[in-house]
Amino acid sequence: GDLSTLQFENVSVLTTPESILLNVEIRMGNLQVSFDHLEASFRYFSVEGSGRLSAQENLLSVQARMTFTDDQCVAVLNFLKLRIFDQLVVNLSVEQSPINDQLLNRIFEVGMRKHKNLLISKIENRLKEVVNGSLKDICDFLV
Repeated sequence: GDLSTLQFENVSVLTTPESILLNVEIRMGNLQVSFDHLEASFRYFSVEGSGRLSAQENLLSVQARMTFTDDQCVAVLNFLKLRIFDQLVVNLSVEQSPINDQLLNRIFEVGMRKHKNLLISKIENRLKEVVNGSLKDICDFLV
């Protein structure tokens, strides 16, 4: 993604000789989630395709700690929460649909809003994987 759109807010760093504690809130210019394969069945029809969901208003809160002992660094992600996930825009690419694309996008937008908490949970889990990998890389660099 485009990292130039990241905005860091409420950054605090607490350091001791043995550790670094980081608290930060991150706004992304446009948080996008891609779906390689979507299937949806409605009362009288079904569709298949792919899609992209964009959250133009978003805020991610993160707390991480790196602890140094001997020649080791241990990184722990204490907290990661997607606090704001709004102004959702859905773009679908469907193989065939009995209804027009604009109406189909609107139906998916409503569905995404209805299941927003489940979607946020899945996004947070993926972000945790990415952040944990980055923290490990930072630790490897520091020792």
